[in-house]
Amino acid sequence: MNRWLAIVFVSALATACGSRDVPVIEMEQKPSIKENMINANRYMSKAEDTQIDELVRRNGWQAQKLSNGVRVWEYSAGQGARLTYENVVNIRYNLSAISLDAIYSGVEKTVTVGKSDIVPGLDSGLLELRRGSKAKVIVPAYAGYGVAGDGDKVPQNATLIFDLEIL
Repeated sequence: MNRWLAIVFVSALATACGSRDVPVIEMEQKPSIKENMINANRYMSKAEDTQIDELVRRNGWQAQKLSNGVRVWEYSAGQGARLTYENVVNIRYNLSAISLDAIYSGVEKTVTVGKSDIVPGLDSGLLELRRGSKAKVIVPAYAGYGVAGDGDKVPQNATLIFDLEIL
């Protein structure tokens, strides 16, 4: 008898779940961690870009914005052709944060454009200048030392302003 009841119960259950249309409710998917990080980076980059634009406007700098977000203002033009990849030049610079607080002063370096141990944003800024130029090169954090800083005086996520002279 128990066996007979079990067979009837299973049969009834199988027919009850048969062909009825059951509405499908789609659950809203939460964004992945990767998507959240991408959106956060976009927001931070946009906010930094706005801060740089405001700094340039407030100080009356006639800075040119490069495709990578670096701004270059050549306030004293040098002589000759623009620097090119692999030019070896001596530079002297003061480095400050976007707050204009000094980080380094009077740094002198010999650099090979495109091949030295300088931040990528400064490298791209040098390509807009000539020997003898004096300029401000404003480097967003992602083209500078990024989230790590320089391990010494440059803080994390710092927008950098190089006030430099190509000697």
